[in-house]
Amino acid sequence: MAEQQNDGGPAPILPVKTGELLREVMSYGKENWRPVLKLAKIPILISFALELVLQALPLDTSLTGAFASLVPYAVFVIALHRRYLLELETSLAFKHREIRLLAYMTVFYLLLFLGLFILLVALKSSPFSQTVSIFVLVIILIPAIYIVFRLVLVFPMIAIDYPGKILDYIKFSWAAMRYSVAGVFCAEVVIYLAISSVFVGLKFIVPSALTSDSTITPAYVLSAAVGACSSFLIITCTVIVASYTFRKLVLSLPTPED
Repeated sequence: MAEQQNDGGPAPILPVKTGELLREVMSYGKENWRPVLKLAKIPILISFALELVLQALPLDTSLTGAFASLVPYAVFVIALHRRYLLELETSLAFKHREIRLLAYMTVFYLLLFLGLFILLVALKSSPFSQTVSIFVLVIILIPAIYIVFRLVLVFPMIAIDYPGKILDYIKFSWAAMRYSVAGVFCAEVVIYLAISSVFVGLKFIVPSALTSDSTITPAYVLSAAVGACSSFLIITCTVIVASYTFRKLVLSLPTPED
């Protein structure tokens, strides 16, 4: 139910700000790091094992690896969203919610990769210089990033079985995020830069390498472990940002069935 103003109309949708999102991430992480780490342990190990297996194969498995890694991510994301929004002692599972999220993520990323592939091929065959091509690519990526952040609420909606179908979720998220894209985007950038800078520093200390016969070196194993941990730490912060944003904005809009 939408909140009401004094004139009887719906309350305005207040934007979610970067500062409040970062404070929530810090606060929730400080109070709940143990149960969150408990949820993340198995997905991190699976992601780490997938990285090692796919890198050891002689074929180019970058695309296969990207989609295979969605499985542990989806399981963890659903569990953490439900823990945050429903305040439940959740456990990892692979049920209809996870399958629904995987289907959405697969279609979404396939469309994204297809669009980027077509764009890169078009720019490569264009008569423009490399500088102009990069400029055009950046200009086109801006609306793509905007669309991604307008749809960020779809994930928590799937996790808590919010009323409606995927198309309803997309419409809801698009409407709710109208004034909050900038705040969420800036928070995500700060989180990504802060976490990446630490783990990139660790990777420089422990360089990764594969031998010519595809034997994985100890240095690579350690580097892959650092990468898996950093990825899940970023995902954890992203889930908290999305869940907090959903919890705040859902009170300002009617459900898809209204």
